[in-house]
Amino acid sequence: MRIGIFTDSYFPQISGVATSIQSLTIELEKLGHQVFIFTTTDPHADVDHEP
Repeated sequence: MRIGIFTDSYFPQISGVATSIQSLTIELEKLGHQVFIFTTTDPHADVDHEP
């Protein structure tokens, strides 16, 4: 299944929401799902960095 998660808080920001979404993404991918994260732009973010 392809799953889209929409959030305004994701890495490189450090927060409980970002950590929870990362954990959820990892577990869904282990089950064979494709997960896409959609978030707002952070001008200080390294676009090539994925946690």
